[in-house]
Amino acid sequence: MSAAGLPSFKNPDESLAANSPIVLVDIATGERAPFFAEIDQNTVDVVKRDLIIRPLARLKPGTRYVVAIRKGVKAADGSELTSPPASRRCSKERTSRTRGSARSRSGGR
Repeated sequence: MSAAGLPSFKNPDESLAANSPIVLVDIATGERAPFFAEIDQNTVDVVKRDLIIRPLARLKPGTRYVVAIRKGVKAADGSELTSPPASRRCSKERTSRTRGSARSRSGGR
């Protein structure tokens, strides 16, 4: 994974920006939590390095959060990351629900 463009500890506001490549969101409220992201440097093989997301505010106990990794996050060689099958299914379901909502608001057009 590439560290290029990841929200850093030097500027945590990057994680709250509209164009942040990663977001950490309270599912119930939609409120975003500040964090920084880094690549695990303890693994020698750059292809096997993990992404570490470190919240900068205490997360609320008993609260569910989602981490969304957008297409701006790239592999170590700069190529696009592949999404796991479950993630692709969720994305497709969300897209079709959004399209259905748009049709119902526009009178089915």
